[in-house]
Amino acid sequence: MSEPTPSVTEAKEAYLFLKQSYEASVIQRRLGLSGQSRHSLDHIVADAGRRVRLVNWAKTMVEMERRRR
Repeated sequence: MSEPTPSVTEAKEAYLFLKQSYEASVIQRRLGLSGQSRHSLDHIVADAGRRVRLVNWAKTMVEMERRRR
């Protein structure tokens, strides 16, 4: 059984967490959005697939940080 799709709030928190390490353009490109223009955070998290990728990426970053300690 798959995990439920993350909420918009969870995805926004993941995005803000990732922005501590990456520029917005890097995050947007990794999510498959055009690097040519800026996308609003609401637009970024509107898609369920992008929410899943954002939250999973943030979880991976947290896990990597824990392993370094």
